[in-house]
Amino acid sequence: RDPSHVAMLSGTALLDLIEAAGLLITATETWTSEREFGEWMDVVSAPERNAPLRCVMEALADAGVRAGLRLRRAAGSLAFEQRWLLVSAEKRGRAGG
Repeated sequence: RDPSHVAMLSGTALLDLIEAAGLLITATETWTSEREFGEWMDVVSAPERNAPLRCVMEALADAGVRAGLRLRRAAGSLAFEQRWLLVSAEKRGRAGG
């Protein structure tokens, strides 16, 4: 939905990238948020992207394709789950690491 996002890394790939940068991962936390399409798109500053993306996501939901997001129609709207990963890391060689 945002043209500055060019890739979606898996959690494992993100952790590997952080470690490859020479950082020591000290903690991780994950959680899931329930999202509604309209609310999710409200944060985009390019409203012209809304209709094409809605069309694709509705077609996927109607076909039963969950797209790794538990994408579905719920109570008359388009809903999905957004998964989050928060990573804390520090430079190697610092105290405690």
